[in-house]
Amino acid sequence: SERAALRKAYGLEPGDFVAGFCGKLIGHKRPLDLLKAVTAVNREHLKALFIGTGPLETEMKKQSGPACYAGFVNQTMIPRVLALCDVVVMPSEREPFGLTVTEAECLAIPVVLSDACGCHGPNGVFRDGESGILYPCGDINRLAEGLSWLMDHSEQRTRLGKRAAELAELQSVQATAK
Repeated sequence: SERAALRKAYGLEPGDFVAGFCGKLIGHKRPLDLLKAVTAVNREHLKALFIGTGPLETEMKKQSGPACYAGFVNQTMIPRVLALCDVVVMPSEREPFGLTVTEAECLAIPVVLSDACGCHGPNGVFRDGESGILYPCGDINRLAEGLSWLMDHSEQRTRLGKRAAELAELQSVQATAK
């Protein structure tokens, strides 16, 4: 019931498929890529949820599109707001590690990740095809295809989320100490 109330507070309907972005709305994080991809998919129940604020927010809202804006969210509330998402997208053109990827994976949420982010690879917290989908940074069509595929394949999305949670456990203090 808390999830349903929070989704409603952010303008999300019960049947919406939510692609979340968490971070500053600034150029190198490329939040406009997600907005363009969601618009390109053009499906009734697909919405982007932008968690964060920044200089691109006004421009993004002017472009409208199927998006909701959470604004600034206190660190303690981020897990609750991320849990509203079906997938989390990190479209950044430079991101040495993307903590949001680990946060999403801790919640068993698959990630759609730009290949310009540094947290992917055979030993990374994100693994293409295991915990989400890797796409070429800036390729709006591939991002849109990934979102559409995840919408249409709930069983595989659940499998990716389960594996994401397993990989997130490798980021614990205990795992690091080992």
